[in-house]
Amino acid sequence: MNQTPLSKIEACVAFKSTLIDIVDDYYLPVMEQKTSAIPQLLRTLSSDWAKDLFQQMPPDWMECLPTTVLAYECFKECGIFAKRPELESEANTGVQSRQLCQAFHEKPWRYSFCKVTQRVQSQFFAMVDILSGEAFELYSKGIEETLQEQEESPLFGLLLFWNGHCWQTYSTISYFVGYQAHDLLSFARAIDPTCVDKPDVYRVLDKNFLQFLALFRFAEAPITLHQEQELGFSQTTCTCDELPLEALAEDFKITKVQGVYRLELKPYPDRMLEAEAFWSPKTKELIVEASTAALRAQLRAALLKHGVQIPPEPDFEMGMPMRVALKAILQKELNTPLARRFQR
Repeated sequence: MNQTPLSKIEACVAFKSTLIDIVDDYYLPVMEQKTSAIPQLLRTLSSDWAKDLFQQMPPDWMECLPTTVLAYECFKECGIFAKRPELESEANTGVQSRQLCQAFHEKPWRYSFCKVTQRVQSQFFAMVDILSGEAFELYSKGIEETLQEQEESPLFGLLLFWNGHCWQTYSTISYFVGYQAHDLLSFARAIDPTCVDKPDVYRVLDKNFLQFLALFRFAEAPITLHQEQELGFSQTTCTCDELPLEALAEDFKITKVQGVYRLELKPYPDRMLEAEAFWSPKTKELIVEASTAALRAQLRAALLKHGVQIPPEPDFEMGMPMRVALKAILQKELNTPLARRFQR
């Protein structure tokens, strides 16, 4: 039977008290008593990378952080809810409780980076996950309130649960003005280089949940434009046995320091931009870096012109907000040893 948005909203509202009974009053205290989630969270928050970052978060967001972490660890796929079925009998005290627990089994809780594609009606939205491409329906009072405060609909980071009718938000609503899908993929790859593609970001998030939540620290950082193009950074690393340096001199300014060649695209961009490659004849490593997507395309085309094969997609591609976040959260910069030889 197809439900109307209104009937789904009514069902979401009806489940509110049951959700509090099951999640807030039963499972989260159990999680706190029977797991090390809270001590581990406190240890992480006192670590060098997290201390300053989380102190700058909004107080109401920080107040909900333990609840967010506990709920995710409890109800995610293969969380304690799935592993400890004997706990469920104590929580199932009524019809709605059983229905909601059944819904949690049907579709485990998940975190989603998503955007609004349509406001169907108040507090009810059509959404799309920007990493998996999945379209879904969402009930959320928090999204409604956030959209009223923002000039444009931002990217959201949401903890979601399935209530049997549609997805629904739980706990904090995170939003981001300056992140895109390629930023999140680069962040995941900086944590785990084996991250294959955008959907695989959620595998990395599952083991590094707090680091991804920390991205909210830079929620308001906007995309930086230069000559109507997003200013950022892309990097590709590949293997190249030989470079036709004499031929490449037609399109590149070539310099050599400590056995490493630097190839700067001609005419060289202004000082805010970069489009260059670094090659080590000893290690055969070729690293290609550019400040905008257009410059990367020009750089790749100039190398291909002389028979140098470069993958069509970069290993890392991010705007300025994510580059700042990468350094603050992961203490990582993407400057390679080859590039650092040329820094003044």
